[in-house]
Amino acid sequence: MSSFTPGPWSVNQNAYGAVFVHGGETLTTSVGTEYKELIAGGNSHNTLTLDNARLIAAAPDLLEALKRQADNMAFVLNHMTMPDSHYERFMEELELVRAAISKAEPARQSATTVPQGGKSDE
Repeated sequence: MSSFTPGPWSVNQNAYGAVFVHGGETLTTSVGTEYKELIAGGNSHNTLTLDNARLIAAAPDLLEALKRQADNMAFVLNHMTMPDSHYERFMEELELVRAAISKAEPARQSATTVPQGGKSDE
C-alpha cells in the first residue's frame, strides 16, 4: 500500500494564476459537486510554478516507470552475461534507479535482487 494519493494527477491553473495539482478518487460533496483531492497548489508569480506543478503531477507515473525499470534491469542482470565493465556500469545505473525509488518510498524494501554472477570473464 502506497503512502501517497494514487495517480493519475492533473494540473489546473485558475483565472488568477493559481496552480493546483489534484488527484485520487473523485469525491462528491453533499450538494453534488465533484472534486479531487488537492495534492499541491498555490499562488506564485514565479514563472516556474506551472512547470513544477506538471513535474509533481507526473510523479506517480514516474515512480511506476522507475519500479518497472528496476525490475527489468534486475532481470537483465540475472539472465545475461556481459563484460565486467558493462556489468559494473549497469549495477551503478540500477543503484541510481533504486535510490530514486527510495526517495519516494523510504519504507520500500527492494523487491529486485541481483545475483553475484552475471559477469563474464571478458
